[in-house]
Amino acid sequence: GWAAPGGAPGAYPYAAAVMHEVPPHGARVVFVPTDFPLVLTDPDEDAKAAAAQPARVRLFQDVLAWFGYVGAGDVAPVPAAGPFVVTARPNPFNPATTIAWTASAAGHLTVKVFDLRGRLVRALHDGPAAASGAVAWDGRDEGGAAASSGVYFYELRHGDRVQVGKLALVK
Repeated sequence: GWAAPGGAPGAYPYAAAVMHEVPPHGARVVFVPTDFPLVLTDPDEDAKAAAAQPARVRLFQDVLAWFGYVGAGDVAPVPAAGPFVVTARPNPFNPATTIAWTASAAGHLTVKVFDLRGRLVRALHDGPAAASGAVAWDGRDEGGAAASSGVYFYELRHGDRVQVGKLALVK
């Protein structure tokens, strides 16, 4: 699990990363199970600590320190989370996947799934949406028939922003 830079376990109640040292050679591995822009500062965190460094910056500094990069200079500022971030999990999937978004504000959102030829397979949402949310795709087309195994694309449109990603349906 995650440990504080001094090695004390439990410094972070929710792990944004898992660090592991592999014996006997001491190889070090870091696993970050989420997209880096989604590492957000806890709103309940002490405002003074949060103002000093965003959570993404502190996480990155801790990982660098764990690998021994300490005192090599200041860490460049980490850009703010993008105004429109989309993820799909699990991927590959069977029988369903969840497409989640985080936008800077609520607004009109469309979520569509296309096949490799660009044909619409299913429209999952077309209307008002909260700044953050998710929709599930059950691997079925507009008529309710099961889609075949293969690669699909999801497209989310929010205002003037568009995000496209790949999905793999494996049966």
